[in-house]
Amino acid sequence: MSSKKLNTVKGFTLIELVVVIVILGILAAVAAPRFINLSGDASEAVMEGLAGNLESTLNIYNAKAILEGDAGLTNGFTFNGVLFDQGYPIGVSFGDSDNIPEILEAADISDDFVFATQFNDNVNGQTARGLYITNTNQIGTNTVNVANITATNCYVSFKSLVTVAQRPEILTVTTGC
Repeated sequence: MSSKKLNTVKGFTLIELVVVIVILGILAAVAAPRFINLSGDASEAVMEGLAGNLESTLNIYNAKAILEGDAGLTNGFTFNGVLFDQGYPIGVSFGDSDNIPEILEAADISDDFVFATQFNDNVNGQTARGLYITNTNQIGTNTVNVANITATNCYVSFKSLVTVAQRPEILTVTTGC
């Protein structure tokens, strides 16, 4: 009587492992971008960076206005082609041929941003000149105006007070980024 030993192999073949790896790769390529959206985080960081740039520019230009003495704190003071009001660069363009708001000229903001101004804005009941800025890709094909920029919920507002010598208000809204 002869006895045969049965070879029973347990485990996966190389082909089965390769198929599983390929399927996992396809799932990762298709499904991962839906769960990981870094563009919103990037847009939010851009808005925070823009607000920081405006804050730094205000500090530098206000220091220059103070160094100039009383003339630097009155309406109409100009430094490096940037018009001041109440000791700070203003958020609208006055008489410039380029129609770029003074604070954006001072901060040297790039073409990656779009802006709209609101001449009669307010800050805590005080008359202000409002400037609303967002990333170009946030506005899409919509007309660039204050309503469309604020509708993105991803913008920076800069409001310079008209009659009160106070620091302009800079607000960042990033709930829609």
